[in-house]
Order: sequence, then structure tokens, then C-alpha cells
Amino acid sequence: MKKKLLLSIVLLINLNIYSQQRIISDVNGIKLSQGYTLNLLNGLGNSSLINHVSNMSELNPAALINFKKFTLGLSYHFEKELKTASVADIGWKRVSTAFPQGFGLVIPLSKFSLGLSFGQKYNSSTIVDPVPIVTVENPDGTGQSYTPKFETIIFNHSFSVSYLFYNFLDNCEFSFGFKYTLGRMNVIDKLFMLGIEEDVFSSGWSIGFNFIKNMNDKKYLQVGLFYDSGNDFEKRVSYEGSGLFVNADDNIERPGQIFYRIEKAHANLFGKVPSSIKLDTDISSIKDIKLLGSISYIFWKDVSENFKNQIEFSGSFVHSLSENLTYSLGFLFTDRRNEELDDFFRICNELQAIFLTAGLLIKSDILNIDLSFADSQLLSEKWRQHTMGKIGVSFNFFD
Repeated sequence: MKKKLLLSIVLLINLNIYSQQRIISDVNGIKLSQGYTLNLLNGLGNSSLINHVSNMSELNPAALINFKKFTLGLSYHFEKELKTASVADIGWKRVSTAFPQGFGLVIPLSKFSLGLSFGQKYNSSTIVDPVPIVTVENPDGTGQSYTPKFETIIFNHSFSVSYLFYNFLDNCEFSFGFKYTLGRMNVIDKLFMLGIEEDVFSSGWSIGFNFIKNMNDKKYLQVGLFYDSGNDFEKRVSYEGSGLFVNADDNIERPGQIFYRIEKAHANLFGKVPSSIKLDTDISSIKDIKLLGSISYIFWKDVSENFKNQIEFSGSFVHSLSENLTYSLGFLFTDRRNEELDDFFRICNELQAIFLTAGLLIKSDILNIDLSFADSQLLSEKWRQHTMGKIGVSFNFFD
């Protein structure tokens, strides 16, 4: 009974609409934090400077200079569902897994580089047990049930440009980049006989800088900094629906089937992706070895005053066994705090996660294969015990 009560509370928070009264309300399309997957995950770690071309929608735009050839590629992301991802044992899973996680194309033009990319910023579907249907005529239930459905995917379509300043200082290079992003939030919400399926669009942008200090014997230091504005989705929508269900106690005066038609309920569908600042380092001071590090500050309070701004950081050790084979080992720490839920449900650390990552990059003159794996079950709370894998393929042309 407690579980069903909590589930009812959560569903009302997420979908605060009473259709008979035609109340205008706010509906958040972004419901579970787990939908923000490791979008930068690749065979070398989680850097926004050195990464697979398919993750370009998430990269520092100034890092386009690191692609020396005409490059295109795509990737697929696979992840185990979570049986428990929120209060009331609400679970989480990815949807539309046959669709690529990302696609990217880079065209280097001397000092200029251009990039086109597509990526899934957010992917989430709730897993909820069937809910019994209760009516005035049947307060103990009709014998039927329904399963709420909340699915959201945010697709980012981006155009990037960067410019390289050669010999900015002695043996130094400096690049500047800009990225424009058109985001599309696809939302499918169904609660009892009410439902919507809507696309909401929003624009965003990023600006980045990249500094490279070249040393002897292919040793170098690379530092990148970039700001991403996030996205702010909003659209007025109408929930509507109808349904047919059977009364548990059928008699002559009351028909066994009642057709319910629900009047339209107008709502403000929204979803906000927070802005962020990211600092990345790429250090190569030992032959065939590099260390990648990243730290981000994510402005979650832009989304809600109940959220705390978050620091996220990662690192990886990268070793090239040969020109064609490189592996990496690393980690990533992430967290998200909701003060309102912390106070009500006492879940202070349930969304904290530490991922252990591993990757393999297989290169040839034209074809590159990128394999990566991340797991957080060993060092994380139960709501963030993810296991995921990613495979990327890219092609290089024209030196």
C-alpha cells in the first residue's frame, strides 16, 4: 500500500492535470536523472578534447582541430535497465536503442574546420507496475489496470566551426570554436486515458577555446575550456483521450461497459537542460602514454531551485600499444541533489555515481573502431547502478 501511495504522489508531481476542470498546468518532460547518459564515453575515456567523431555534439567546438582528416562516423549505445531508479520502485530504461546514439562529420579546411553532428542528449523511459483502475461505482477496483508511460528523448542537431591560430606563441597553437545546436525533445506521456505525443524545439549554443603547447618527441600539453548554454524547451499542449473499461459489479441498472470521454486538458510542456562549464586537459609527457582529465560545473539551479549545482569530474590513462591499437582505463564521478526530495524521502546520496571505464581503439588508415564500457555498480548507490557499452565506427579520408 505504501508503494502504491508513493507511486501516486510521484505521478501527480510529474503530471499535475485534472482534465474535467480544464486546468492549465506545468508538465516536466525530463523526469529521471538517469536519462542523462555518459554522452562523451568513448575508447579513450570521457574527454571533450580527444574523442570519437560521433560524440561531436557534446565536444568542445574548438577541439575540431584534433581531426586532421575528413572524418565521419556513428556510434550505438547499449545499457542495462534499472529496476529501481526513483521512489516507489520506479525503474528506468533506454528506448529506441536501434537508433544511433550519435553521428558526426568533420571537414578540415586549412585553419578552419567545420562539423555537422547529431546526438541523443537525453534518453529515458519509466518502468512502472500496472495501476488498478478505481471508479466511484467500483471503489475496490474494476478488475482492470493501466500502465503509465513516460518516454522522453532529446535529440541535438549541431553545426560547429573552429579557427586555428598557428604559432600563437613559440611552439603553441590556439583555437577558437563556436557551436549552434537545435534541440528536439520528443515526449510521450500516457496516464490512464490521457496522453500526448509531442515534439518541442529549442536552440542552444556553445563557445570554446583550446590551447596546445608542443614539446619535443611528440610530447605536448593541451588545455580546453568551453561553455554550453543548455536548452530550454517549452510548448503548450493538450492532453486528451477516451477509454472503455468493465465494471466489476455488473447489474441490470448499470451496463457492464462504460465509455469515458475525457475533455482536453491544456498544459505547458517544458524541459530544461542545464548550462555548464567544462575544463579539459590532455597531457602527453611520456612516449605512447597520455593522461586525460575533465572537470565540469553544471548549473542545475537553472532547472529548479530545489536542485544543487553539481561538480562532475573524470580521468583516464591512455596507452598506445602500437600505431593501430590503444586502450584506456578511467573513472567518472557524477551526482545530482534534489533538496525537496532529500527532505521528504531521505535520499541524499541515491543519485551519486562513480563509473569505472575501459576502452579500446583500433585504427587503420581509413577505418577506426571504438569500443568502450562503463560500470557504476561497484561504487554507486542503487539508483545509479548502470552498466553500459558503446561501439563507434569512423572513416578517415583525404590527408
